[in-house]
Amino acid sequence: MKTLSQFKKDIQIGDTIECVYFNWTGTTNTEVPEKMKGIRTVERKNTVGFVLNGSHCEWPKASELEYEGNTFTISPKDKDGKVFQVRKYIIISNIH
Repeated sequence: MKTLSQFKKDIQIGDTIECVYFNWTGTTNTEVPEKMKGIRTVERKNTVGFVLNGSHCEWPKASELEYEGNTFTISPKDKDGKVFQVRKYIIISNIH
C-alpha cells in the first residue's frame, strides 16, 4: 500500500483518471454521478488538492486513502469519524 505522500507525488497535471465506484455509505446505489463519469484529466494541482475537468478534489487525509498500484479509494469521514462516502478511481495514464 502506498502513502498519501506518494499519492500527492504521483498525481500529475495531464494524468487521466476514471471514477469507477461511488457509494454513499448505507445505501445500495453505486452509480457514479453524471458529473464524475468518464475519463477525466488532471488540470491543476496545489497544496489543497487537484482539479479534474473543472471539479476540485481535496487531498484526502491519510486515514481516508487506500492507494495501491493504479487504483485509489477515498473514504471521507464525518466529524464523528464515520465514513459517509466511498469513491474508487483508476489512474488510466500517468505522464511520468
